[in-house]
Amino acid sequence: MENQTWICDNCGLPIENAEHGWVEWYVMDTEPFTPKGLRLVHHRTASPYGGSCQYADNAEITNQGFRENHQPLRVFLGVDGLMFLLFHIADDLMPKDEALELIKRLHIPGYEQARLHFERAISEGVIEQQHPPGYYNQSEIEAVLRFCAQ
Repeated sequence: MENQTWICDNCGLPIENAEHGWVEWYVMDTEPFTPKGLRLVHHRTASPYGGSCQYADNAEITNQGFRENHQPLRVFLGVDGLMFLLFHIADDLMPKDEALELIKRLHIPGYEQARLHFERAISEGVIEQQHPPGYYNQSEIEAVLRFCAQ
């Protein structure tokens, strides 16, 4: 996965390599333990626009009282990274639906590049909606990627 790029959930710009990525989520201090806001962002030292894409650098969020959880992107890659994510889902340490989406983004070939185009590809007849949204097989992902390359 060294040659893969990802899309930052904060700024929308590419994360060019795993060392530039950060996975983060938070728990509000005022609520029962409920993890929220799982996202893939640029590490503050790699932010392309001079600011920071991380929660910890967002005063609007930090003033609301939260505990941030975060790890470098590389921790979530490969088979050990997949197991790490599955463990966090099983123990309710991450928001389940968001963690499942992150697994697809990090572990399903082409999903990260195609995911923002599925809806348009379906509406234009490139693929048919045969499964619940977000669950596409490899041939559907490849068709969406070809569609986007035109």
